[in-house]
Amino acid sequence: MRRSRCLCAVLGAAMVSASAVQAGDMRVLYPLYSYPDWYSPSTYLWPDVAAAAGTVPVTAIINPSDGPGGAPNDDYVHGMNDLRAGGVTKLAASTPYLVVCFL
Repeated sequence: MRRSRCLCAVLGAAMVSASAVQAGDMRVLYPLYSYPDWYSPSTYLWPDVAAAAGTVPVTAIINPSDGPGGAPNDDYVHGMNDLRAGGVTKLAASTPYLVVCFL
Protein backbone atom coordinates (compact mmCIF):
# COMPACT_ATOMS: atom_id res chain seq x y z
CA MET A 1 0.00 0.00 0.00
CA ARG A 2 2.78 2.45 0.93
CA ARG A 3 4.55 1.60 -2.30
CA SER A 4 1.58 2.43 -4.49
CA ARG A 5 0.97 5.70 -2.62
CA CYS A 6 4.57 6.74 -3.26
CA LEU A 7 4.31 6.16 -6.99
CA CYS A 8 0.88 7.79 -7.14
CA ALA A 9 2.16 10.86 -5.32
CA VAL A 10 5.11 11.33 -7.65
CA LEU A 11 3.22 10.67 -10.88
CA GLY A 12 0.09 12.46 -9.66
CA ALA A 13 2.06 15.62 -9.04
CA ALA A 14 3.46 15.37 -12.54
CA MET A 15 0.03 14.89 -14.17
CA VAL A 16 -1.76 17.61 -12.21
CA SER A 17 0.92 20.17 -12.89
CA ALA A 18 1.65 19.10 -16.47
CA SER A 19 -1.31 21.05 -17.83
CA ALA A 20 -0.04 24.24 -16.20
CA VAL A 21 3.53 24.05 -17.52
CA GLN A 22 5.25 23.33 -20.78
CA ALA A 23 6.98 20.02 -21.36
CA GLY A 24 10.37 19.99 -19.66
CA ASP A 25 9.42 22.56 -17.01
CA MET A 26 8.03 20.07 -14.51
CA ARG A 27 10.36 18.57 -11.89
CA VAL A 28 9.68 16.58 -8.72
CA LEU A 29 11.62 16.95 -5.46
CA TYR A 30 10.85 13.86 -3.39
CA PRO A 31 11.93 13.31 0.24
CA LEU A 32 12.84 9.61 0.04
CA TYR A 33 13.18 9.01 3.76
CA SER A 34 12.51 5.29 3.62
CA TYR A 35 15.10 2.62 4.27
CA PRO A 36 16.24 0.89 1.06
CA ASP A 37 14.96 -2.55 2.04
CA TRP A 38 15.48 -4.03 -1.44
CA TYR A 39 15.09 -7.54 -0.01
CA SER A 40 11.42 -6.77 0.76
CA PRO A 41 9.79 -5.94 -2.61
CA SER A 42 6.40 -5.10 -1.10
CA THR A 43 7.85 -2.15 0.87
CA TYR A 44 10.85 -1.14 -1.25
CA LEU A 45 9.93 2.27 -2.71
CA TRP A 46 13.17 3.24 -4.40
CA PRO A 47 12.51 1.49 -7.77
CA ASP A 48 9.15 3.28 -8.01
CA VAL A 49 10.90 6.63 -7.65
CA ALA A 50 13.46 5.54 -10.25
CA ALA A 51 10.67 4.52 -12.63
CA ALA A 52 8.91 7.87 -12.17
CA ALA A 53 12.09 9.60 -13.34
CA GLY A 54 11.31 8.20 -16.79
CA THR A 55 8.19 10.39 -16.86
CA VAL A 56 9.35 13.54 -15.09
CA PRO A 57 12.80 14.57 -13.77
CA VAL A 58 13.02 13.50 -10.12
CA THR A 59 15.40 14.67 -7.41
CA ALA A 60 15.31 12.41 -4.36
CA ILE A 61 16.43 13.58 -0.93
CA ILE A 62 17.93 10.74 1.08
CA ASN A 63 19.63 10.43 4.45
CA PRO A 64 22.37 7.82 4.06
CA SER A 65 23.95 8.80 7.36
CA ASP A 66 20.96 7.61 9.33
CA GLY A 67 22.36 4.21 10.20
CA PRO A 68 24.90 2.70 12.58
CA GLY A 69 28.61 2.59 11.86
CA GLY A 70 30.90 4.50 9.56
CA ALA A 71 31.29 2.03 6.68
CA PRO A 72 29.03 2.27 3.61
CA ASN A 73 25.74 0.48 4.18
CA ASP A 74 25.17 -2.20 1.51
CA ASP A 75 21.42 -1.52 1.47
CA TYR A 76 22.01 2.15 0.67
CA VAL A 77 24.58 1.21 -1.99
CA HIS A 78 21.95 -1.02 -3.60
CA GLY A 79 19.29 1.69 -3.40
CA MET A 80 21.60 4.37 -4.77
CA ASN A 81 22.42 2.12 -7.73
CA ASP A 82 18.68 1.69 -8.42
CA LEU A 83 18.18 5.46 -8.35
CA ARG A 84 21.23 6.05 -10.55
CA ALA A 85 19.98 3.51 -13.11
CA GLY A 86 16.66 5.37 -13.27
CA GLY A 87 18.33 8.73 -13.83
CA VAL A 88 17.27 10.19 -10.48
CA THR A 89 19.23 13.17 -9.16
CA LYS A 90 20.19 12.50 -5.56
CA LEU A 91 20.57 14.92 -2.67
CA ALA A 92 21.93 13.63 0.61
CA ALA A 93 20.81 15.25 3.84
CA SER A 94 22.92 14.44 6.85
CA THR A 95 21.48 15.12 10.28
CA PRO A 96 21.78 16.62 12.89
CA TYR A 97 23.56 19.47 11.11
CA LEU A 98 21.65 19.15 7.81
CA VAL A 99 24.62 19.03 5.50
CA VAL A 100 23.24 18.66 1.98
CA CYS A 101 25.25 17.49 -1.02
CA PHE A 102 24.60 16.15 -4.52
CA LEU A 103 25.47 12.48 -5.05
